[in-house]
Amino acid sequence: MTGTRSPVVPAGGFEQRDSIHTRPSPSGATAAERGRSAQSFAIAVTAAFLAVVIPVALHHEMWRDEVQAWLLARDTSLAGLFQALHYEGHPSLWYLILRVLTPLSADVRTIQIVSVCFGAATVYLFALRAPLTRFVRVLFAFGYFVAYGYTVVARSYSLEMFLMVLVCIFVTGTGSRRSRVLLGIVLLLLANTSLYGVIVVLALIGAMLIRAMLAGPDMPLVDVPSEMEAVRSRSTFGPRIRAIFIPLAFAVLGICLAFAQVWPRADTPYLGNGALTRAVSGLPPRHISFAYRLTPMWRAFVPIPPTDELGDVWEGDMLLHRSPRAEPVAAVLSIMIVVVLLAVLARSPLAATFFGLATLGTLLFSMLVFAGSLYHHGHFFVAFMMALWIAAADPRWRVPRPGESRIIGWVAQRRMQIVSVMLLVQIAGSAIRLVDDYRYPFSEAKAVADFVTAHMAPTTIVASEPGFNGTPVSAYLGRPVYELDRARFATFTPLWFRWPAIPDSQLVARVRDCCARAGTPAVLLLDHALAPALPQPPLMAKFVTSMQPSERYFVYRVDASTDADAFTHLPNVKRIPTATSFPARSISGVVRSKLFAGQDF
Repeated sequence: MTGTRSPVVPAGGFEQRDSIHTRPSPSGATAAERGRSAQSFAIAVTAAFLAVVIPVALHHEMWRDEVQAWLLARDTSLAGLFQALHYEGHPSLWYLILRVLTPLSADVRTIQIVSVCFGAATVYLFALRAPLTRFVRVLFAFGYFVAYGYTVVARSYSLEMFLMVLVCIFVTGTGSRRSRVLLGIVLLLLANTSLYGVIVVLALIGAMLIRAMLAGPDMPLVDVPSEMEAVRSRSTFGPRIRAIFIPLAFAVLGICLAFAQVWPRADTPYLGNGALTRAVSGLPPRHISFAYRLTPMWRAFVPIPPTDELGDVWEGDMLLHRSPRAEPVAAVLSIMIVVVLLAVLARSPLAATFFGLATLGTLLFSMLVFAGSLYHHGHFFVAFMMALWIAAADPRWRVPRPGESRIIGWVAQRRMQIVSVMLLVQIAGSAIRLVDDYRYPFSEAKAVADFVTAHMAPTTIVASEPGFNGTPVSAYLGRPVYELDRARFATFTPLWFRWPAIPDSQLVARVRDCCARAGTPAVLLLDHALAPALPQPPLMAKFVTSMQPSERYFVYRVDASTDADAFTHLPNVKRIPTATSFPARSISGVVRSKLFAGQDF
């Protein structure tokens, strides 16, 4: 159009706006007053978030994947840490942060403080800066992954989520050289949180490159310096690439550093459970249907757990838990969810391209390398919220595009309702898990450690089979556990390394040999009960009601002596019931009775 100039946009391809869906500020309100109002809102949301999260975090018993990072940071040299990362599958940033803190506190619960701090920072920045309605920003703060899966559960994903918010801030910022440098630094850090962070970084720089190649005269990609304001044609690919060169260079450097740290060693027998890693490692294929491989999107966007039993906190959901025959249904629903969300973002090419690439990359990683669990699948949700932030800051998101289909227009008119429903579903899943984690042990490791401390001498050997099940017990005990499969004392076990299991018939003999050499009794920790036909050392207690089924323990007392009289002095321990069902009046039971009664999913 003659006389019409395309606006120069910031580093992510669009202007920064306070919000596209909020009411205008009251007349006469100054910028300072609006800033104070926004800050007060963000503080209020963060305070409410902490009021919900902190009580649950205080009651949350950490499992081995949480404490593993702390133990590695505390108990290895810097060189040893980087060696261990080749067996962990995670880059170093989270471990290095914890390593800075270990001299300040020996308490493993410090990791929970760090996780809650990153979660609170994420909520504060999202509530303060996201160009979305206040209602959406509040819903985001209390969703499953934000409030529970990535905050109460203390892993590197809390840091990752915080860095993703910073990415959104700088992508939609002023577009200055300083903003591009900061964006690059954050992308480098994000790539070194997890391999899923690498996928997000790859998706963003891929989307930026695609937009640089396809952007036309009325579709500028990035902020350009004032001398480049007239750049408006397809022939300007070179200048456009130069405009995004700084974040691109930092991102590539971060990705290279991440892969250098996590590339598996030749002696790593277990690389993953995807098709590609099975082929590389020579593992036998595990029958998982193609339909099942498409279900992670369903799990991520509808993270409502099964409501009738404890089950596996990471695997079950209200649909797939009911019947394996529901896999095709969940696969179709997964595809439908992604299509609808792409339609929500369609008016912002950069946002839609980013979300499409992030979804495709995460799905391929799940299929080929590592199938993952719910907390891995949550990256589908987080990537969408990043894309939504980017889209909402794009002025083109507010107006129909030339040649836009009726379906896109229909979705655009209802997009905030769609997003709100999605976030309300997240809150439903969050509420169930927060209440259940408060009421029930997440892992029995802390209870076992407390039991051993109360009833056994400090010199008592604590032996574990499998060895890695002793890791969280070691963290709470504050001393190493004897790993029978590795025949060594250790505080942690390389997560991706698996030693051959020891037959039950040999377990007690091995522990008694260890007791004879050490001159002290031992406690044997198993994830199952010994077979009745085998010689039975005294069962001191069993801890079997945790939300995490892999960390339920049977505690046996073993002595070098074979004389049964040696065990007559055992303490009178109250047995913990073996039932794995929720009480009828738990939150899960109530939800099930009210919503799902008589329904066969």
